Amino acid sequence: MKRVKQQPLILLVSTFLLLVVSSTKLMAADIYLIRHFEKQKQSTSVDVPNKARPDKGPSLTQIGVNKAESLAEFLKDKNIRFIYSTDYTRTFQSALPSSMRLDIAVTLYSPKDLASFADELKALDGNVLVLGHSNTTPQLLSLLGGPDKTLSEKDYGDLFIITQDGQRFRHVVIEE
Repeated sequence: MKRVKQQPLILLVSTFLLLVVSSTKLMAADIYLIRHFEKQKQSTSVDVPNKARPDKGPSLTQIGVNKAESLAEFLKDKNIRFIYSTDYTRTFQSALPSSMRLDIAVTLYSPKDLASFADELKALDGNVLVLGHSNTTPQLLSLLGGPDKTLSEKDYGDLFIITQDGQRFRHVVIEE
């Protein structure tokens, strides 16, 4: 009986497994971008815990709070590893239910340099939730390789999901 050399077969299988593992990491991460939910018309002293920082703006309406809870429910099985929010009451409150449910701290980011922030997001290993505003969320989506979108002041609940390599895009609407 002729004996077959196993070395080429082992090399072929090893190469295949290495390619599968490498490509999985590149395709696995999604970035979830959403504008904060419905906000109160004006800030009140209750909305601003630190009266020296009135620039944090208004809090969410009850509808906004309900949608934030719906977002947390939607994300519960999406393997989110990072949550980012701007330093405004309405964005932080929109992120809070997801943060609590997923046991992930909210990291604040500055919307002033979205290009650098987009590069930071692309370098992360894992799925990410980013809470922003009607002007910053579409900009960030575009910087990440997504399509051009616009949000008006009346648009709440539009969740944009894009892979970190910009190859896959989905648009979901979060409702209460």
